[in-house]
Amino acid sequence: MKSSDIAGIEIMHHLITGGAGFLGRYLSKRLIDLGHSVTSLDLVSPTEIIPGVKEVQGDVTDRHSVRENMRGVQAVHHLAAANPILKSKSIFHRVNVEGSKIVLEEAVNASVSYITYISSSSVFGGANEFPITSQTPPCPIEPYGISKLAAECLIRTLCNQAKLPLLMIRAPTVMGQGRLGIFYILFKWISEGRNIYLIGPGKNKIQMIHVKDLFDFYFSILNKQTYGEFQIGALDFKPLYESISTLIHHAGTPSKIICIPVGISTSILKFLDSLGISPLSRYHYLSFSKDFYFDISPAISKGLHPHYSNEDMLIECYNWFQLNKKQLRSNSTLLLNNQPIQEKSLNILKWLS
Repeated sequence: MKSSDIAGIEIMHHLITGGAGFLGRYLSKRLIDLGHSVTSLDLVSPTEIIPGVKEVQGDVTDRHSVRENMRGVQAVHHLAAANPILKSKSIFHRVNVEGSKIVLEEAVNASVSYITYISSSSVFGGANEFPITSQTPPCPIEPYGISKLAAECLIRTLCNQAKLPLLMIRAPTVMGQGRLGIFYILFKWISEGRNIYLIGPGKNKIQMIHVKDLFDFYFSILNKQTYGEFQIGALDFKPLYESISTLIHHAGTPSKIICIPVGISTSILKFLDSLGISPLSRYHYLSFSKDFYFDISPAISKGLHPHYSNEDMLIECYNWFQLNKKQLRSNSTLLLNNQPIQEKSLNILKWLS
């Protein structure tokens, strides 16, 4: 893909909010490789410096900072969001909703060419029928999902009013080398040969997406200038028990899977969450025992070609974890989506394992 393949403009200046995060780093690299200029705006400093990227430490809720860094920008990729692990309704609203409003208003004022926004599968947290289609009504069940849905509505409205092209993607869990979060616990315990505990029997299917598959589709849409709203995910995703079993077999450790009844495990995690000692958010422990997958046929018709299965992603990320686990233990400055999530109360189960 040549640099002129993105929205028909030879060279563009792109602003990426949340540019220091996992998705932001990946997108920055691809844009730089294509010859474009990039400004990354994030509340924290990146742990990985990408040559050619202008790194700006700033807050999307700071209108002055957003306005200053919007100068000369032709495309805005809005990736900034408060992570669900933070478990703060006020932070979710301030960053995910109010921050999105500021970014969009300043983008409109700067007359950018288009907006992209990556939303979350959490807007369907209460869904009970699968696959989720374009006709499934959003049904978030916790503050993070509610804030992401509110941001979607706001962004859609502002873009429609300004007649500004919008690419909005709802993505499930995005995987790739360097992405850890709650998977750190899974990888660490498997590497140590400890038992892995599932909420329920593990017969449920939870769809994920590889970062390369996500952005291959992303750039395909920008190249065609078709824009729109899409739900994406992997094509190949087996029941959770099978996927974890495959990962354990790959790791070659004596870990075993222990299934805990949904009612018991959910009640315990809910109680621990109320005490502030659970590493999992409400969305995690209420959804990990359920099916969750999108109908991706509309996206496939527009150029989505997922190459990675869930098991491919887990194995790739586990291998990266194995190569980098010493560094992970000593580096406390890694970003939230990339960094190890503390085990907290799960240390009890770890000890029993």
